[in-house]
Amino acid sequence: IPALGARRALQLSMEMTRGQVGRLFVLDLSFLGWVLLSLMCLCLPWIGLHLLAPYYRMTWAEAYKSLRDQAAAQGIVRMEELGYLRLA
Repeated sequence: IPALGARRALQLSMEMTRGQVGRLFVLDLSFLGWVLLSLMCLCLPWIGLHLLAPYYRMTWAEAYKSLRDQAAAQGIVRMEELGYLRLA
């Protein structure tokens, strides 16, 4: 379990996303077409959004993983600080 305080978590978030905000914004915009297509389904629009949600969440999980790995490689954060265990 990570033992990060709120201040450290916000600090890490700011450091990890520095210089990446534009790319993350474009990543979010890339789902706009899918959302509009899902909403245009007249029969049951929430089904389309329900099917899109896992894809959207996993995309953001991968984006976080990429940012986390970059931060660890740059020495901004240690993986142990985030709750990962180092195996011998």
